[in-house]
Amino acid sequence: MVDISASFTKDALRVLEEASLMAYSSGSGEATPYHLFSALAKRTKLINGLSSHSLDALKKATTELSQLQITDSFKTSGLVFFSPDLKKVLFGAYFLAKQEGINDVTDKHLMLALQSLPDFSPVLSDISFGSSSVSPQAFVMPSFLAKYAKDLSSTTINTSFFGREQELEQILRILSRENKHHVLLLGDAGVGKTALGMGLVKLLAERGIPSFAGVKVLSLDLGSLFSSPQNVQFFAPKIIEEVGTLPKIIILLDQVTLLNSTQQVSMMVTFLQNLDKQAQVYYLLPVTPFYYNQTLASNPYFSSYFETIKVEEFPAEATIKVLEAQALRIEKYHKVNIDKNVFSETIILAKRYLPGTLPQKAIALLEEASASASLSKRTAVTIDDIKSIVAQKTGIPLQSLTVSEKEKLQQLEKLLGLSVIGQKEAIVKVSEALRRARSGLKDPKKPIGSFLFLGPTGVGKTELAKTLARVFFDDEKAFLRLDMSEYAEAHTSQRLIGSPPGYVGYEEGGQLTNPVMEKPYSLILLDEIEKAHPRVFDLFLQVLDEGRLTDAQGKTVDFKNSLLIFTSNIAAEEIFKHGTELVNPDFDRKAFFEKEIMPVIRQYFRPEFINRFDDLVLFNPLTKAELIEIARLKIQQLEKRMAEKKIMLDVSDEKLKHLVEISYNPPFGARPLERAIREQVENVIANKIISGEIKEGDIIKW
Repeated sequence: MVDISASFTKDALRVLEEASLMAYSSGSGEATPYHLFSALAKRTKLINGLSSHSLDALKKATTELSQLQITDSFKTSGLVFFSPDLKKVLFGAYFLAKQEGINDVTDKHLMLALQSLPDFSPVLSDISFGSSSVSPQAFVMPSFLAKYAKDLSSTTINTSFFGREQELEQILRILSRENKHHVLLLGDAGVGKTALGMGLVKLLAERGIPSFAGVKVLSLDLGSLFSSPQNVQFFAPKIIEEVGTLPKIIILLDQVTLLNSTQQVSMMVTFLQNLDKQAQVYYLLPVTPFYYNQTLASNPYFSSYFETIKVEEFPAEATIKVLEAQALRIEKYHKVNIDKNVFSETIILAKRYLPGTLPQKAIALLEEASASASLSKRTAVTIDDIKSIVAQKTGIPLQSLTVSEKEKLQQLEKLLGLSVIGQKEAIVKVSEALRRARSGLKDPKKPIGSFLFLGPTGVGKTELAKTLARVFFDDEKAFLRLDMSEYAEAHTSQRLIGSPPGYVGYEEGGQLTNPVMEKPYSLILLDEIEKAHPRVFDLFLQVLDEGRLTDAQGKTVDFKNSLLIFTSNIAAEEIFKHGTELVNPDFDRKAFFEKEIMPVIRQYFRPEFINRFDDLVLFNPLTKAELIEIARLKIQQLEKRMAEKKIMLDVSDEKLKHLVEISYNPPFGARPLERAIREQVENVIANKIISGEIKEGDIIKW
């Protein structure tokens, strides 16, 4: 408890005594701010600046309101006590004096503190105390409140107002209401919800709105306050008590999303309700839509007392202004010069390739590029620095195409054909999609490409996907394979995006979304899609159409830099019926596909799912000649492994043909051949190496 009575001057104490006497004489045992004003009004030297119209209106209101407060419950026999509102005024006057750096509370401070009350601020707003007037930007916070709160008036607000005029106007209108005047700011992480609190400080200072004169805007860290029961039991009541001594106050409820349990949310609601009863307080509550729906929506307190404002991602035009302002701070900190031409490109790259929202991710990108330049002892930050950081974060090649890359893209069909035998059509279609993506012509909202590979087992669908990861992405690890038969049940589909809060595995994330979040520039192979539950198809509708998916934790995962390949064995029977015709260049593949294949596909997939693919690719059954080429390729790979052990392997064409003959089984493609090579060649060699029959330096001829 703080005893402030010793800080009041004799004149200020006389005013309080006179206000108390008025309360007693009127038959009320409660001294109110109206009694205080009546006492102050007699000291005309303080209100010379008050217009006669305002003075008359306030005197009339004072008389009427004082009469309304005279009730039997307040009548006493000589005892007078101060109302809660009057206590706020007295403590407000005390802190105003402290702000000036003096210990004496004068009647001037009492009048200024009265201005913070809504009934007084409209008519006292024209009072002037000359150059000695107290600055509204700073004040001394009570000790317990100071542990968890900060004054947003003292925070740099130069970048808070850009592009948010409409939202701030909405906030002002809601705060000005008599009821339901708390604001719930609903928006994704990083859009600038918290910054709106600082923007509000600036707007109030610029507007000089009478009803908000003297109002303080604080940020209160509820995440820390409610992090333990001890904090709640010890600090929460003291904070409520201290806030009760302050004049009108706007509180930004910060870090609320750290409160996940029902118990924590319940304690927070009780705290906010008690605070609301004790003080003239207005709340700004910034939360994400996911957190609100999962944690707060079921509590009627938020829908009953809060009005929702949706905060969308920061517009790119306004983000440029933010970056320009932030650049001054970044340049000073890192001792670099940022090329002013990089701002628009930084925003484009951050928006297209990085997770999160504007302006946060653009600012972070600019700062990291500046740090990189500084660490490299360079003083200038250019667009190449920005591109380099994005490339390091995502693995996406953002620099201009090199000669070698151009050659690789031009020869992509040939490079893929070295590993994938007999599937020219599939290779051509995929290669064309990749060239569109690398040249910048693809739809920026969609994945690099999305294909449904159709054909029998063992004909090269998975092999083409693996080869693409190696050739195009330059990284065999840029490859995610999911067996869709594991997602055949309704509940298993949830594993792709992660378990919802409160369920086992929530912290682990989704089996699809997490890898893509970590490595967005990659190939995703979804094997045997027809075996997945229909809910899985619904998930991929958004991925194929908009290039994004929201996981169970509410994070938006970007698929725009991923290549998606779905495989399916459906229609294998129809393909085998025309196996030899499919390789004939005169065969009408398009008519065959529409007449024979599409009816089968429609039995498994809805039209809206089928139509979202870039292309449906038909894989041919393999001929014996193609199987011999595959056998030669497999043996060459084995020869390389043997060479590492300094053992030479030489397999004749006759042996290759023999392997194909003994394993030939058209419905299973190259799978039986791979098994024959393993049993007839690899196992024999392995046993002889173990027994010592084959040793380093030997040449094996077959």
